[in-house]
Amino acid sequence: MEEGKKWDLISIASIPLIITLGNSMLIPVLPSIRSKLGISSLQVSLLITVYSVIAIILIPIAGYLSDRIGRKKVIIPSLIITGIGGLISGLGAWWIEQSYPVII
Repeated sequence: MEEGKKWDLISIASIPLIITLGNSMLIPVLPSIRSKLGISSLQVSLLITVYSVIAIILIPIAGYLSDRIGRKKVIIPSLIITGIGGLISGLGAWWIEQSYPVII
């Protein structure tokens, strides 16, 4: 395999790893999230579940689109959308009293 293609494959293959690490980093702070937001254990578990279900649905769609229109044209807007979502969740948790629906 040529050197440039090898690094392309490694970077694309690392995306599921990053998603898994994202979930793994959230798990230790779930008790703090529960106490700070005053929500039930079910609501806390829904935070990870919703994230995972959306990823399960959108990853195959993103893969199909990246084959059709190109990886950069799919990955870059996806990263921007993810960043905006994180910003909305963070600001919602900071500024809104009952922020759980915004975070979800």
